[in-house]
Amino acid sequence: MWERICLEAEIPDVRIHDLRHTFASFGVNRGQNLNVVGRLLGHSNITTALLYSHLADDPVGRAPEQIGGNLAGLMAVNHCLLPDRTPS
Repeated sequence: MWERICLEAEIPDVRIHDLRHTFASFGVNRGQNLNVVGRLLGHSNITTALLYSHLADDPVGRAPEQIGGNLAGLMAVNHCLLPDRTPS
């Protein structure tokens, strides 16, 4: 049945197992935690989940800005100030 579906969809080389890699990659590239994705796939080891997920350059490039924005927002909400690190 799977072979017939793939032939009709004109993707003859796709295996069901490939869908697990695609699922993991989509999840991680859209911000899901690697632990969560791994658990959804039934992996008991995060290393296995890491092998399944393939990070695109885009999320990696956006990460510093997102993390910085999250930290700034958290500091504003909690009225936190970073210590002054200027030399005296």
